[in-house]
Amino acid sequence: MIYTILLVTLAIGLLNPRPVRGAGSDKRPLLYATYSKLCTVADQLKRTPKRVSKFLTTVSEAAKVANVVALKLRIKSAKEKTREKRLQMEALAHLMEEHAVRTVSEIQAEGPTWIRAAVTTSTLRARIAEGLSVFKEAKVGTGHCLDGATANQDGHTAFETQNCIKDDLEAAADDAKFTSDELDGNGFKSGPDGSQPVSTSSSADTKCALTNTGATAGTHCFKTGAKFIAGLLTLNNGDTSSAMKDISKGLTTSPRQTTDTLTAALHDANLINQHPTEKYKTAQFEALKATITKAELK
Repeated sequence: MIYTILLVTLAIGLLNPRPVRGAGSDKRPLLYATYSKLCTVADQLKRTPKRVSKFLTTVSEAAKVANVVALKLRIKSAKEKTREKRLQMEALAHLMEEHAVRTVSEIQAEGPTWIRAAVTTSTLRARIAEGLSVFKEAKVGTGHCLDGATANQDGHTAFETQNCIKDDLEAAADDAKFTSDELDGNGFKSGPDGSQPVSTSSSADTKCALTNTGATAGTHCFKTGAKFIAGLLTLNNGDTSSAMKDISKGLTTSPRQTTDTLTAALHDANLINQHPTEKYKTAQFEALKATITKAELK
């Protein structure tokens, strides 16, 4: 009887798996008002490669366990004396083997997408960190632009502790998702723009000692809509052509762009967020595995 119950439970669980549910700027210093947000995004991007690692670990383990249990079931079947029990054990073994095959097929089908996501998000994070490292090295006349809230007014003590400019070479498996709390359809939810400039440390509200966010080419540091942060991100001074206005492209319905690191990475990060690791380990599968391996197949 126990084999019949297990057979029905496994068939239902594996063939029909159920998914598991799961202040604008006030003329603050430039780093605090804007680049702290870039720092947050860069740090969040570290989560996608870790989630990909989690996928690969979980899927591989699920396939391995299914194959081991199937083998034990077939060995057990060969020892059974009654035809009914042998057939039940063979049926259970077949279902476990089918589960292993589907899991391996999933790796073959989805694996390239997972690896691509790890690459694109790591590339974007590195580009942001590369740009922010410029501010880390800035020494002269840049204090208020870096972080005027620090005691020595140069901001380096606080800036050097930021995780976003530190590489994560382990990419240990983890379920955490990339989140877009700092982003919406118009770019960053808060920060400097034409009516809320970043600093008052220079001759005008739109200027600071390191960067001048005005839009007049030749007079200001950057022309209108000029590329910044390693040629990828743009200062948002209220200009409608600013790339930062579209920084959330790819998070919702926008198509992935193969020639744009920003949109590709955000699209891939969102794709990985939507893919549940739990689908490879249903409650029925775990219960069956525990019952068989601990009680029936020793």
